[in-house]
Amino acid sequence: MDDFPARPQDSAISVEQEGDSVILSWPAAERSWLNWLPAAFLLFWLAGWAAGECFAVWALFFSDAPWPVRIFLTVWLAGWTFGGATAMLQVYRLVGPTRPARLKLTRHELDYLPERPAKTVDLGQLAQQRSASPDESESDLSSSKASPRQSVMGSLFGAGKPFRCERADLAIFQLEHEAEGNRLRLITIHKNKPLEIGCSLNLIEDREWLCALLNDWQEDGRLRVRDPAFGLILL
Repeated sequence: MDDFPARPQDSAISVEQEGDSVILSWPAAERSWLNWLPAAFLLFWLAGWAAGECFAVWALFFSDAPWPVRIFLTVWLAGWTFGGATAMLQVYRLVGPTRPARLKLTRHELDYLPERPAKTVDLGQLAQQRSASPDESESDLSSSKASPRQSVMGSLFGAGKPFRCERADLAIFQLEHEAEGNRLRLITIHKNKPLEIGCSLNLIEDREWLCALLNDWQEDGRLRVRDPAFGLILL
């Protein structure tokens, strides 16, 4: 395909070859200061959690509590510990280190590790979502557009799940507008479930180029990359 578009000059996407596969990567979105609001609440809650954890351990192992109380404390402590560990994980996802996206393509398989965080949230976006009518917030066909609340929560609490799938199981890649705002989403369908790639890509040209590249690969398993520095074909 001689007329395949070249990678944008100021693209955030980097391309490298690794054996018989090609790896595309791009940085995560900058974290929003809004992430610190739920993180501060969780840290405050964890202070009380630590006090409860210490008291339960003391009562279970160092007190003369009767065995029915010890049985209750054992069950309660297991759930309390799990809750604290979950809260710590959320704090890490909210304000911890970022993770770039990594998209690995072979002749027959796609392996995607999403970025973290996927995108940022600003007050203008929140105001727009609150003022949107119920009809404007409805999801479209296949529920590929998230509701405003789901979009905001997903932005605050991290990235989507990694996935690996066969090329033959993927539908065509396409760009569509979000239910809120004007951001283009790069979407495909895998087993009747929508999958989004490149949440943090800011340049529209990057999304358009990646969409064209993936559709070219999805068609016959060959990957053609035109780059100012090199040309690359995955057979």
